[in-house]
Amino acid sequence: YSDTALTQIVGTGNNLSIPAPAVSTSYFVRFEAECDSSDAIGSSLFVNDLSVGPASAETDIDSICAGESSITLSYSGGILAANAEAVWYDDPSLVTPIGSGNNLVVSARSSTTSYFVRFEGDCNITDTAATTVIVFERPQPQFTSGPDLACVNGPYYTYVVSGVENSIFNWSVTNGTIISNNNDSISVDWGSAITSGLVSVSETSEKGCISDTLELEVSVSGPSVDLGEERILCFGETVTIIPEGNFTVHMWHDGSTGPTYTTDTTELVKIQVFNESGCTAFDSVLVTSHPTPQVDLGNDTTLCGEMRLTLDAGNPGSNYEWSTGETTQEIEVVQGEQLIWVIVSNYAQCTDSDSIRIRACSPRDFFANIANTITPNGDGVNDTWQIDEVAAFSEIEIEIFDRWG
Repeated sequence: YSDTALTQIVGTGNNLSIPAPAVSTSYFVRFEAECDSSDAIGSSLFVNDLSVGPASAETDIDSICAGESSITLSYSGGILAANAEAVWYDDPSLVTPIGSGNNLVVSARSSTTSYFVRFEGDCNITDTAATTVIVFERPQPQFTSGPDLACVNGPYYTYVVSGVENSIFNWSVTNGTIISNNNDSISVDWGSAITSGLVSVSETSEKGCISDTLELEVSVSGPSVDLGEERILCFGETVTIIPEGNFTVHMWHDGSTGPTYTTDTTELVKIQVFNESGCTAFDSVLVTSHPTPQVDLGNDTTLCGEMRLTLDAGNPGSNYEWSTGETTQEIEVVQGEQLIWVIVSNYAQCTDSDSIRIRACSPRDFFANIANTITPNGDGVNDTWQIDEVAAFSEIEIEIFDRWG
């Protein structure tokens, strides 16, 4: 029977074959005879639904760059039977499942891949629906030229990179300056400091895929040289310039290569140095030669009486140091035995000096050369007596005697 009321007879006997029911059905069997009927026992047959394959499959993104983390697989349409599940594959042979269910998250593949989904259950396996994710290659730029050793104060260095056609390159430089950018190449000024530089570049393909950052470490080095501060000379002096620094070869502006440079004139002293890598450095120092004051106080002399002598150290605008303590260009001295000196220094601190001796006055010597005769007779000879030395003695007394006393 196919009902609990035992009214729907489906057949008799053991190992009875009947058409399968369309719905789940319980069957009952009992022994029946003229005398009696036994109790019935039953067994249930569960009828599962057939699945209808998915109408379509899709992903949350239809194109990616190689190396991106994950994608989401989903399907729509179809009928999934109660005992079936949606099973996904990433190869058309449908051998190895990669997961099941709707909105399945899987790791992105490194190349273009088609994904297939079908419903699999106890009763049937449906046809598949498929979707394809295009995977664009991630660019891998490579340096084709550009030194990893650069000179301080050197030329502009060019760095060139290769990549995928129509890509855009994004450059950055540490401890240097990008002078020009031509997309796949740049020119860099590494400046004047000894340092460690870094050239970094990433590539973005026309599909929007970005490469890992490519880096090149650059050692920026070079010789150093220092000629010191400006030198000031006085005429007749010399100065020797000794270069300090770290270098192996050097050359002065006049082509000489001696360890030092000596000069006694005004000039700009320049030097160029090199290290073992051929890097170069320059320095210069101005040497200025100034004139030395010329001082002449005259010959030693004698002052008597009220005589005064003006001493002029010359060289206007200079600094003066007199032995008398005075600081002017001219001073006035009077009689009395003494040694007077002066030191003159100009704006460049160049100096000269001189001295003059003032002798003690001897009246006998002072008046020794005056005439001792006058003949005032009107003949035009010795009619007057001119005694210039009298000017030194304002209170002098003069006595005139005739030949008889």
